[in-house]
Amino acid sequence: MTKSRKKKYAQVLCLGFLLSLGCVDPVEPEFDFKSGVIFVEGLISNDPKTSIVRVSQNSMRGNAFIRSATVSVRNTDTNAVTELFEDNGRYLLPEDFTAAVGDTFELTVTLPDGRQYQSLPEEIRDSVPILDIEARYDPELVFREASESFVPGHTLHVSFEDPEEDNNYYFWRFTSFENLSFCQRCFDGIFRNGACQNNSLSESEIRKSFYTYRCETPCWRIRFNESVETFADEFSNGSLIEQLPVGNVLLYTKEDILVQLQQYALSESAYRYYQVFKDIVDNNGGFNAPPPAALIGNMFAVHDENEFVIGRFTATSVVSRYLFIDRTTISESQIEERIMVQNEEFGEVPLPTRNTAPCEELPNRTGVRPTGWINN
Repeated sequence: MTKSRKKKYAQVLCLGFLLSLGCVDPVEPEFDFKSGVIFVEGLISNDPKTSIVRVSQNSMRGNAFIRSATVSVRNTDTNAVTELFEDNGRYLLPEDFTAAVGDTFELTVTLPDGRQYQSLPEEIRDSVPILDIEARYDPELVFREASESFVPGHTLHVSFEDPEEDNNYYFWRFTSFENLSFCQRCFDGIFRNGACQNNSLSESEIRKSFYTYRCETPCWRIRFNESVETFADEFSNGSLIEQLPVGNVLLYTKEDILVQLQQYALSESAYRYYQVFKDIVDNNGGFNAPPPAALIGNMFAVHDENEFVIGRFTATSVVSRYLFIDRTTISESQIEERIMVQNEEFGEVPLPTRNTAPCEELPNRTGVRPTGWINN
């Protein structure tokens, strides 16, 4: 494949990749779609809990996670290889993984059919401490095209002292936790044996259209940032950066929320990649709007130089800060509709009736009390 054709595919396919992450609204495309492309997006850091690799393949139906791949990272200085394990549509590092500033890593992915993909080496840069974090509420935080209205939420602001010695590049992500009251909702069925069991025709005649099941134990809903936030110190090298906005926490519910903000130290090439990613997300006008640039990463096919791979492997250091936000006094309506409670009742279902479900560990749910959680 020629360089110009690779760039064209990158521009088209990166939008498909963004759709798989839920970043943009789908519209009918006016270009030829290329299916079967491999997507590899990986980020590892000195904190294994913030490290994740996703491997998928696109089709007309969307991106499909590739199971049973062999995914590993190699420390090019020590030649130590660490294999990642598969977990709920992603590949994760073991908790005992260690990485330090100055270490250089490369990622290798081998698919079940033998195809192999590798990254260029990435060196871990030193992180910059967060001096302060603050949340500011805005009743009209962002405009949602789907609802044609502004929605409320908090903007996260950080302050930090930018080092003068080097050019520094920053990237932010956050994970949020809020109380989850209902762990299961079964439509046209009831919850039994760990899953929703569909009604028979006769059962549908006497049962409600759905049933709700409260969490048996404390449970937290996990959400992630929906925007890409980057910063370069080109015009502020060595300065005190104060109250820089780095993320939006939308008011999906009025439950109190704990936010874990991660501040990453990037290489210049990683920054350029995420900046293009940010431009695409911020300026998307649908598939037919020209992307600001091609989303060219650092992954390549080991045995086929003509195969194009979307995505990037980034090795970085990270610092994290927690912020608990009390949302009980907010008067604006939450974004999500409140769940209507419908319990099982005698005569509708076999005895004993059941109105609870376990808190299953999932990428968007946990029963492990988050660090920094406050009970109000």
